[in-house]
Amino acid sequence: MRVRVPATKCPRISRTFLKEERLAMGDAWFRQEYLCQFVESNGGVFDRDLVEAALDEELEALDV
Repeated sequence: MRVRVPATKCPRISRTFLKEERLAMGDAWFRQEYLCQFVESNGGVFDRDLVEAALDEELEALDV
């Protein structure tokens, strides 16, 4: 089961706080930290699409 609750849906976190955080940390980092979004990083070693293409949910776990 997956649950996704961005900070904008949490009544305990004020809009003012979120606005200040977005200004302080920048849009991409804010979306990742507060809006439950995975954003592409220019400093990443591998492209996100490449990593996702390598995943296969039908493979069984390997017991080592």
